[in-house]
Amino acid sequence: MTSIAAVKKGKKICIACDALTTYGRRKEIEGQNVCKDPKILPLGSGYIGVSGTAAMSSTLKNYIENRSFKSPETLNGVFHFFLDFRRNMFHSYFSSQEDTSNWPFHDSGALFLIVNNGGIFEINHDGTLRHFCKFAAIGSGENYALGAIASVYERGDDAREMACLGIRVAASFDRKTMLPLSSFCVDL
Repeated sequence: MTSIAAVKKGKKICIACDALTTYGRRKEIEGQNVCKDPKILPLGSGYIGVSGTAAMSSTLKNYIENRSFKSPETLNGVFHFFLDFRRNMFHSYFSSQEDTSNWPFHDSGALFLIVNNGGIFEINHDGTLRHFCKFAAIGSGENYALGAIASVYERGDDAREMACLGIRVAASFDRKTMLPLSSFCVDL
């Protein structure tokens, strides 16, 4: 599974993630028993984190690498980026367009967290898009990460330190989150 946290503080936005991926019952830890399999990818001048199937991460990585993007820095820009990505995903990749749920839109089975000069954006599995002012987290350990970050946010001043704290706490309590962690920052 995955835990990804992002924090905006001062003149920085930082995003951090754990290293655990599961494949069936098998645990795959980046840098230990599998080669680099990033959960956070560069997207223009920012970064995008993926929580969901490993296939979604590979699909997004291929999609980004085969295009030149300016990082979408507005809610509308992020929305259009994901409209195009989902349209392309269903057309060009191995993805089912069949939707048997009662959701009004197709479920991608993934969550995304984008950080860039525009802020922190979350895109939910059903296409719901949110813009966060201070911090956010996605994945199996998100509640632990959010609690840890919320407890130090007002008195802390280092965005990277707080995002990493969120992931370390998630790894302490969530069985689907495991260290080591990775982090990336954007200067505002």
